[in-house]
Amino acid sequence: MIEKDNDAVGQAGIRLGTLQNRGLTYKLATSTIDPDQYHLWAADSGVWTDVHDCLLALLRPGDTFIDAGANIGTVTIPAAVAGVRVIAYECAAENIRFLSAAIAANGVEDRVTVCKAALWDRPGTLPFSGGSAWGRVSDSGAQRVEATTLDDDLPASQIVKVVKLDVEGAELHVMRGMQRLIRTQHPDIVFECNPMVLAGNGSSIVDVFTFLKRFGYRIYRIYLSRRLLSPSGIPQEEAVGDYLATTRNPILLRLQTSHRIGRMRPRHVVRKILKQDASAWPRQVQLLAVADRMPAAVWQVPAAAERLAQAQRDYAGHELLDTFRRGNFGSSEADRGIRIPKR
Repeated sequence: MIEKDNDAVGQAGIRLGTLQNRGLTYKLATSTIDPDQYHLWAADSGVWTDVHDCLLALLRPGDTFIDAGANIGTVTIPAAVAGVRVIAYECAAENIRFLSAAIAANGVEDRVTVCKAALWDRPGTLPFSGGSAWGRVSDSGAQRVEATTLDDDLPASQIVKVVKLDVEGAELHVMRGMQRLIRTQHPDIVFECNPMVLAGNGSSIVDVFTFLKRFGYRIYRIYLSRRLLSPSGIPQEEAVGDYLATTRNPILLRLQTSHRIGRMRPRHVVRKILKQDASAWPRQVQLLAVADRMPAAVWQVPAAAERLAQAQRDYAGHELLDTFRRGNFGSSEADRGIRIPKR
């Protein structure tokens, strides 16, 4: 078993902010010393997204939830406050410092176990680069982190309800390392797919979907307004997409989560664009990053075209634009080993 640590680390440079989302009140710990964009976003909103709504709809108090890529706890903490038992995997020491402080501040030490490790498809030591919300396994990484697999680290008797993967392109590797868990329990899997960083680890969205379907999973795009949509031939409307893989019967899934279920159409892309808060800069920058890859049917809707044009006027030079477009958080594609497809 990987070493686990629930001790709150020193408070130097840490801000504890109280947030309220979906009826939950909880505290997150963020940096007061030159905070990056993710910490600013977390301090402002908790980085609450449709993924949170989906996860909390899938989980019940007392369930065990795996948070892989826990970062500073934007998912771990509200889940624990809601009564869920969380096993949080995070390999970056600085992230663990903030996560541990938040665990202590919320009094959920008995519900959260922090595992100081990266998850992969085999145990060992891996090169790692970057930090904050965007640290990742990378051949050019100067850091070294301990890695394990869920199958190696979890007792066979451990019942897991849901697994969340936000591991910056390592999603397929982590899934390969949890095949026993998948075969025996078929937990729901909520995961992020970023085509650019997946490519950096030698995989793609197609590879991830193909792997999961071999085990009988249905895959849904996590959409706004508590909706789950089956992906179609429509390109992703965002650089980063979040998905749910589940073996639950669709009718029962709808009843258990109160999420509507359907198939993604161009109108859904339009609606998502128009429903976004134009002042929410992270979403607008993310939207702008993929504007040129959207279906023609989206551009033919005047209101959507105007919103895209507004994003261009407001955020064309934003420092995160290239980050969302290419996934190169803080260094060049060559340094990060990311292969960028030609457009």
